[in-house]
Amino acid sequence: LAALFAVTADYDGDARWKDTAAALRDAFARAGHNCKVGTDQSFQEAKQRKQDLADLVAGSRPNVAVNTESKVDWPQIADRPPLMQRLNIAQQDRLAKWLANKQEFTARRDDIKIESQLVATVGDIIGRTGYEFWDDETYAKLARELKQGGVELAAAVDINNFDQARQALARTTKACADCHEGFRQ
Repeated sequence: LAALFAVTADYDGDARWKDTAAALRDAFARAGHNCKVGTDQSFQEAKQRKQDLADLVAGSRPNVAVNTESKVDWPQIADRPPLMQRLNIAQQDRLAKWLANKQEFTARRDDIKIESQLVATVGDIIGRTGYEFWDDETYAKLARELKQGGVELAAAVDINNFDQARQALARTTKACADCHEGFRQ
């Protein structure tokens, strides 16, 4: 959630909750990092973030300190392992199944579009300054390929092209496999 609020805060256009996105980015990033320890304080903070989400969905604004800082330290916002876990869910548990045949593709187009946008977003985030290997040209190229594959998959959904969608998913899967081969520790 912190990463998605960070993307919203950086977005040039209008977006829902943009006025509080930077503050929510920081609050959710802090809660995520604090959840690494099991204390009453970290539990209370997690409960407060849950309430913040409920408030947003209900149409009110959460009570978070406004942050006007535009510089983002991406690794502090979102650790790479949870991003990779969510990417795996998108690709293996959802997209691979939803693109297994044309009928499933047709029935799940909206879901596929959402997951493809998430793939593109993760590809963009992991290539940003500060993440390990971000300045390695091969790694940066693979992150760009992951992002581009997600963008192409979303475009294929828009034009209802099953074959292009499968090809785009294959490119994202290949980018992940190539990256894991050279950079996974």
